[in-house]
Amino acid sequence: MLGQSGVALRSGDDLVLIDPFLSPRPDRVAEPIADPSGLVGVTAILATHEHGDHLDLPTWTVLAAASQNAGEEALEGAHRGNDPTPTPILNRKPFLGGDS
Repeated sequence: MLGQSGVALRSGDDLVLIDPFLSPRPDRVAEPIADPSGLVGVTAILATHEHGDHLDLPTWTVLAAASQNAGEEALEGAHRGNDPTPTPILNRKPFLGGDS
């Protein structure tokens, strides 16, 4: 487990993080179990959905910097350069009563 609902998966040389919520925040249930700057060699970072405790963008920025040369092909869809901001999964406006 990688704190709260996050997990780390390793297979051979690949390290995949799912929902890594490692930022220090007052609304956390538990303290972060790892310093994201120490997690090097991450080949992919995934978020199950766009809530802040699953898509923790401050952590993604640190992880991307710590693993700049690891799995660039795998990370290409997750971030652009050192900006890990993902493209939204879908346009939320139709679901919130706005224009499409």
